[in-house]
Amino acid sequence: INLAYENGESYENTKIQCLDECMTLDIDPLLIVTADETNAYIAAKWRGGGKDVFLDLAHISKWLRELLLARLPNLLGDAKAGAIVRDVNECIRRGRTPTVQITRPLYGLEDAGFSYDDNRTERMQQVGCVEISPSVYRRGRCIVPCIVDDHTFIGHWRDVVSLIFDLVTAKDGIRYSFIESTSEVIGLH
Repeated sequence: INLAYENGESYENTKIQCLDECMTLDIDPLLIVTADETNAYIAAKWRGGGKDVFLDLAHISKWLRELLLARLPNLLGDAKAGAIVRDVNECIRRGRTPTVQITRPLYGLEDAGFSYDDNRTERMQQVGCVEISPSVYRRGRCIVPCIVDDHTFIGHWRDVVSLIFDLVTAKDGIRYSFIESTSEVIGLH
């Protein structure tokens, strides 16, 4: 699965190679894997609830402002982020109030959870999953119950591995901070 992150362009070969290697191992056909999605909310598209929301950068704590500005290059690229950081710092230096329009569902905003849920459903459907219950998806012999950004894959190992590969290598694929095998589902043995 880690190879899928590194070799998106040779995804099919990597997937086949991994599945072939798994077939040589003596593994139980039932596989339970837990995964935590990285930056789940800000990776989603924000539906906005029909209103524009602005963040006043001058009146939030300095450490939070610096943290947000430090993350901009990952979201916007170095050149655009650099220009924004310079503008924000100049506004604050002059005693003006810099504001930015929120375009991602930041945690704590009224509509953020719904936006993330819609986005997760779109990405699951993009790889052939069907939502069989709210926040529970199925593809083949794999069921994926989700609690916000914590995803648990339960099913035949071949279907579990194949689905995770498809999710991480899809266009706008899911990024997980960890993916690990477990013997429990949502705290139950």
